[in-house]
Amino acid sequence: MKSKKRKEALQVLTEKLYLKQDCDYPVATWKTLNKNTNTSFQLEQKVHHIMNTDIFSVDKRDSLELVINMMLWKKIHHMPVIDAEKHLIGLLSWSDVKAHINEIEESTKSVENFMVKSVITTTEETSLVEANKLIKKHDITCLPVIRKNKLIGIVTSNDF
Repeated sequence: MKSKKRKEALQVLTEKLYLKQDCDYPVATWKTLNKNTNTSFQLEQKVHHIMNTDIFSVDKRDSLELVINMMLWKKIHHMPVIDAEKHLIGLLSWSDVKAHINEIEESTKSVENFMVKSVITTTEETSLVEANKLIKKHDITCLPVIRKNKLIGIVTSNDF
């Protein structure tokens, strides 16, 4: 089930376990689930179902050169900027970096000089429909996910 995010995979697995048990099928007859198996439960999908929680983040004082290399190495297009308490204070996107790549002088430039400070965010309980509307309305490609003013995940336009 590597094609699904953690919570979505857990929903599919839980549903299939329940249905097999409810029909009294012996465990020995259960087959491995196909990675394209979906749930038939009609739940409203929320951001927490698809958000990525394995996030690389940086400090505003980090070298822009270092962050660019991290983004290239890990093929990351969005880099949240957080403080020591994991509060989101900015966002650096590849398009921001690309626009200024010729202005970068060695490693003297910090992330703070290039990050967007007013970041549009969402919560984990926001519906996918609403999150997608936010992305389209503001013409952005990612939404950091916040809980109690702390970064807990990220959703990109590719997730929809």
